[in-house]
Formats: sequence, C-alpha cells, structure tokens
Amino acid sequence: MRMAFLLVAICGALACGIVLWAYFTPMTGITGTAGAALAAFGGGMVALGALLKAAAPGPGGFAALLSVLLFLGILGTGAAAYFLMQFVALGLMGVALLAWVAGVSRVARLDRGAIA
Repeated sequence: MRMAFLLVAICGALACGIVLWAYFTPMTGITGTAGAALAAFGGGMVALGALLKAAAPGPGGFAALLSVLLFLGILGTGAAAYFLMQFVALGLMGVALLAWVAGVSRVARLDRGAIA
C-alpha cells in the first residue's frame, strides 16, 4: 500500500518538474502561462498528498479524504498536462492513476481481512 502511494508521489514530483521546466524554458509555447503554473502546482500537490497518504495510519476519514483528493488531483493534473501538450507529464499521471488504484484496492482488501 505504501509503495503504491510512494510511486504516486514520485510521479507527481516528476510531472511537477517537467511542467516547471516547460514553464521556465523559452519557446515551449507555454512559457510563463497560468495553465502551466497550475499544472505544476497540481503535480506538487499530488506528490504532497501521496506522501501524506503513505504516512496516514490505516483506514479512516482522513485517509479516505486523501484518497478522493488524490484521485481528483491526478485527473486534474493529467487533463492540464494534456491541454498543455506535455505528454510525458500526462503519462506520469497515468502511471500515478494505476498506482493509486493499486493502493486503494489493496487497502480495501486489507480492511476486509482477505490478506493476512
């Protein structure tokens, strides 16, 4: 479970870095735009949220809230990366979404006692 959310954090941080590179590099087409800044912020928040989720103690209201917010952050950052034509960041958000699904489904199985 924690490894899945650590992978989400790594993907979020890498996506943030890629979009920041495009934001600051001249002639990328999105240099200095608000959309690129928002996508970079989203990637950073996905990384921070995933680290919090990995450190959250077991199931509960806070962990469930983080899971929902992570899902929305991954989708939003992926959509922003698509619109900005930053396809590497979009691919990273796809990997983050798969890792999120793996982490959430593992938590659900552990809660039911299916895995010892």
